[in-house]
Parts: sequence; C-alpha cells; structure tokens
Amino acid sequence: MSNLRYDSGAYIVVVL
Repeated sequence: MSNLRYDSGAYIVVVL
C-alpha cells in the first residue's frame, strides 16, 4: 500500500 497517501480513505487505513 505504498501508492496510497494520507488523502482520504488512506488515512483511515493507517490508523487501523
């Protein structure tokens, strides 16, 4: 998941 950034849904994934 390197392509995902802290834009919208990506931030939620990081928190989880």
